[in-house]
Parts: sequence; structure tokens; C-alpha cells
Amino acid sequence: MAGRKRILFLGDSSVVNTGFAKCMRETLKRLSATGKYEIFELGAGYKQWNDKREMMIPKQPYPKWLDWSIYPIGGRLYGQDCTAQFANLAQIDIVVPLLDPWMGSWLTCPETYRDASGEPLTEETIKLIRNRKWKIAWWYPIDGLSVDGKFPIHQAKWMIGAEHLICFSEWGKKHTQINTGRDDVLCFPFGVDTNVFVPRDKEFCRRTINFDKKLSNCKKYFVVFCGNANRTRKDFPAALEGFAKFAKDKNDAYLYLHTNVNGEGYDLVDLSQRMGLSGKVIIPEGITMQQGVSEDDLCTIINASDVAMSVTRGEGRGMFPLEARACGKLCFTTNVASCTELVCDEKELIKPAFWSIDGRNNIIRPFNDSNDIAEKLQWAYENKDNLINYRDVARDKAMESDWDLTSKGFEELFDNV
Repeated sequence: MAGRKRILFLGDSSVVNTGFAKCMRETLKRLSATGKYEIFELGAGYKQWNDKREMMIPKQPYPKWLDWSIYPIGGRLYGQDCTAQFANLAQIDIVVPLLDPWMGSWLTCPETYRDASGEPLTEETIKLIRNRKWKIAWWYPIDGLSVDGKFPIHQAKWMIGAEHLICFSEWGKKHTQINTGRDDVLCFPFGVDTNVFVPRDKEFCRRTINFDKKLSNCKKYFVVFCGNANRTRKDFPAALEGFAKFAKDKNDAYLYLHTNVNGEGYDLVDLSQRMGLSGKVIIPEGITMQQGVSEDDLCTIINASDVAMSVTRGEGRGMFPLEARACGKLCFTTNVASCTELVCDEKELIKPAFWSIDGRNNIIRPFNDSNDIAEKLQWAYENKDNLINYRDVARDKAMESDWDLTSKGFEELFDNV
């Protein structure tokens, strides 16, 4: 189709297994299906090109579902060394960096940018960015604020330079408006496919899967599902401690950790054993950034559980809490940042025990109250036969963040730029 706008998305490759990758994948599938745009993807974690002559050669083979052009990020991880060059060569109209604010600051403040090793952008890249004709529509999460309730240092300055600011959450949108003084900030939510993640019969799902022989085809077990990625920002110590307090006198309680056991966060096997949970925690094998399970299988696993929990120290939106709610499950989650938007009942919010200042950006983050986690799990355990009554309200909450709504938001934006 002649005259289609040329859109470049930048971030985690849609072919890998991260939250950002799912954002990329689900959004681009829908935008590509409209036939209205020429879609390009610069994807981290895909492959590398060897020199600039390869920059315009898409790497194949693609997954069967992928019908747009995907290119690997060359050079530094967040596209610092190839995005401006690619955008100019491909005559891109709009660049959509799917990046945290600190990851994409080089796009709006190229002269002052330095990476973690102190390396600046090249003079060529700075010139290309300053003379660009393409617009920046920055799609980003906000997962916390500094001790004074404001953005970390320099963050507002980084973001003001983008023509369009699009936050994952209404909470983040509000704080972007406050900190940047802009009233044109949009919210296209990190979403969920409510046609894939649907309620299913729990007993049928337990007969269908075999994530643990003790649980297969057994109605009496109480299973708590947790799908957080294994990162330090996820408060696995509190989750495990809270579950241990709850399960200490119960032979029928199990915690299913759907996560990458060898991630950047914790040694979860060792931590579980040290908390007296040997045999009580189920961790599937083979979950990595590059490999997971199918979404249909994940839906079955979630539906085989009784309740879910997401114990975190900050969240830009939250992928698996939405998937759990789309399956009709209550999901206990930390009372912090955008997590508060996702609950369908106040009893789902986990209390912080205390707060600490995290990292060089001085973001204040909670440590979760393991006693409160134990109490919430005990309530769910005592009311497990009635949890199905929350199915419809949980699913209604997830429907507010369907990927179709996110895609339509981008369509409206692109058509009016």
C-alpha cells in the first residue's frame, strides 16, 4: 500500500521471553494486521549484525506468527549505536522506543548522554538525532518515585524531549504530567490477551497438566501461583517467607513459581530450602528469557491454581497479575505504584513492612510484610470454595487492559501524527 507510515519499534525483541518482548509482540501483531503501516522492529536479544552493511538486512527465519521486518540491535543494548542510522536509512516516520526512561535518555539528550561505562554517543549519532525528521513516541513504564515523591534526577529532562509520551499506567501518566508539566501524556496500558487467558475449570486443568504428580488429578490441594521474573526488584524473599508462615501446619499447600530459576535475582531453590519449604515449592525446568511455555499452557497452569500473588518492590504495570485476573483469579499484589490500579478488591493489596532507598536514582521501594502475605493466603485457604465468586470481577478488571485497546490507541496516535 503506497504512502503508508513507516514505524520503528525499539526494545526487547518480540521473539524473546520478557515482559517488554510481550509488549512488542502483542502490539505489533495487531498493528501489522491492520495493513495501515510499514512496521519495523529493532530487537534486543535477537541476533547481532557484524557491520553497518548488514544493518538493512533482516535476520531470518522468523517465527510463523511474525509478519513484519525484524532487525537485530547492533552495538550497545538499547540501540544507541544503530537506531538513528537505521531510522534515517529506512526513512522512518515515527520511532517508538519501548524502554525505561533511563534506557532511552540518549534519544532526547544525545550530547550529555553517557552509558554505564562513561562512553558517549558518537558525533555521527548526535548529529543524526539533532537533525532528525522522525518523531519520538516514547512508550515507557514508571515503577517508582524518589523520596520526595518526584521523578529521579534528570528523568523529567530526558522525557520532555520526546514529541509523544505514552505511559504503561494511569499512575505513571499522572506522575509524568506532574513532573514534566505536560498535559498531553497518554496511557496505552501494558495489557493482556483476554481471548487467550480465560477462566477454565480448575479440576479439568489439574487433570490436563502434570507440573507435579502430587497435584495431578487431585482436588484437595491448595496451590498458590506466582509468575514474577527472577529479579531483585521482585520480592521473592518476602513471598517465600509469607508462604512458609502460612503453610507451616498444612500438608496440602503448594507454591508454584513460574520463573527463571537462574535469573539475575535469587537462588530460589536454596532460599526455599532455607525457609523450610522443601517439597512445597514447585519450579518448572527450562524457563529462560529465550524459552517459556505456550500461552495456552500458561493459562492452564494459572487455572489449575487457587489464587495468585505478585510480591514486588515496584512495578511499571505487571504482566502476570493481569493474566491471572483474566483467568478469573484473585491476585495478591504489593500496595505500590501502578499495582494499585490492577486490584479488584482492596484485600488483594499486600502491606509494605518498611521502605528503603534503592540504587543511584534514590527510588523509594517497599519490602513486603510477610505476615500480611501469610494472613491473605490464610483467608484464601479458608475461603477456597468461594473464590470462584471473584471470577467475573477479576476478569472485568483484566478486560480494561486488553491488548486490542492498546493497539487502537497507537492507531489513533499514528493516524494523527
